[in-house]
Amino acid sequence: MVYVRLLLNAVQFGFGPDWLIFWRGAVDGFGSLVREGRALVNLLSKPDQALDELRRTGDAVGEVLRVLLERVPPTPFNGHVSILRRVLWTTFDLNHVKGIKNRLGGTVNDVILATIATALRGYLQEHGVQPDGMELRAMVPVNVRAASEGGALGNRISMMAAPLPVGIHDPLERLRQVRAAMGALKGSGQPARMTRMLEVVELLPPFLQRPLAWLNFQGAPVNTVCTNVPGPPVSLYAQGKRLETLVPIVPLAQGVGLAFAILSYADTITIGVNADPALVPDGDLVVDLLREAHEELRALAGVEQITIRTSPVPPERVRRRTG
Repeated sequence: MVYVRLLLNAVQFGFGPDWLIFWRGAVDGFGSLVREGRALVNLLSKPDQALDELRRTGDAVGEVLRVLLERVPPTPFNGHVSILRRVLWTTFDLNHVKGIKNRLGGTVNDVILATIATALRGYLQEHGVQPDGMELRAMVPVNVRAASEGGALGNRISMMAAPLPVGIHDPLERLRQVRAAMGALKGSGQPARMTRMLEVVELLPPFLQRPLAWLNFQGAPVNTVCTNVPGPPVSLYAQGKRLETLVPIVPLAQGVGLAFAILSYADTITIGVNADPALVPDGDLVVDLLREAHEELRALAGVEQITIRTSPVPPERVRRRTG
């Protein structure tokens, strides 16, 4: 009733829609503050649960500080990101990737990360950077949605800082290192701590969130971003035409001029490359190196090349007449 009365007063005195938007935001913010205050009072009434929440928050802060304080090696694609973008992509046969992981071990994601690490090693060498002994860091978003939240709206995404061992010369050892590192990260609970930190940041008032935004503007503590999302397992059609390729794109963060998005679709998997041409003027080279890295792993795994028919199959009457 109070809100309606104030709204009528605003209209009477000629306040425009901007004032109404501001007022609605203030009301929503106050309501959120009240809800959080009630949750805090309820938490303080349970000391054991409060101590557990404090411990989890302390672990999350420590994890984020560790990631922020660890220095990442400089590369040609890390620097001030401009407003320019160039999107490229390459598509692999999903059965080839699964064949590689079945014979060499790991997951499909491990194989793709090893492929990206190999391509980045080659890119550094092409630009006069000696990668031996170097380990890049990739920010890898992960899904933390519980099985019971399958129908809930919104995203439940956390982050992992995954190492990319570009300094290893042997491609098989490189894949083994990626597989071991990803297994250790998943078992370390890092995604849960990152999620906890994001929840804490959302509770902070705006004047405390501004310094965090400034830190983000100064540059992310990673060399690249690699995100893997499962796409439709079957072919999609529009007006009788098959959708041949889905190209995923991940935004660039400040300081990260090269990012990779991986998306599976039907029997293919596509790596979408988003690059700032001011930092990565030769994006075609990245795509070529990804293909070479994939072929190298496929040959080492002994997975045979499959010829995929690209032309449509003619009708049966035509096949009988020409047979």
